[in-house]
Amino acid sequence: MEGELLRVIQLKIRIGNIVLRDKFEWDINNPQNSPEDFAESLCTDLGLGSDFMLPIAHSIREQINEHQRTANLERRGGYLNIGSGGRDFKQAFGKSKEMERMDPGKDLTLIRDMNGLPMLNEGEAQQHQANQ
Repeated sequence: MEGELLRVIQLKIRIGNIVLRDKFEWDINNPQNSPEDFAESLCTDLGLGSDFMLPIAHSIREQINEHQRTANLERRGGYLNIGSGGRDFKQAFGKSKEMERMDPGKDLTLIRDMNGLPMLNEGEAQQHQANQ
């Protein structure tokens, strides 16, 4: 990621009777920005206990990750290649030859294994055809 990319971070954290609400901009492209350091500084500035530090840092990290995911999605043209290893969506989720070979709507006697041999032996094929 290059250049400054500011995104709004919103905090709403409740611990006991104290509710912290804050909203600020964060450069999600700057790896030098530390949610933990920011949380510590915020707690010191506001006189909050250290029990607020972890929830603040966690909330910031979650939002940074979500903003980065969205930014990456936008850069790729609006769709996410989940589990596709960078392949095109249709290639990743389209019907493959293996899927066609295992289609439940096919006649079982026509289904072949990876070597092109029938999946059913002769007796199983006859039994299947008798049940049809």
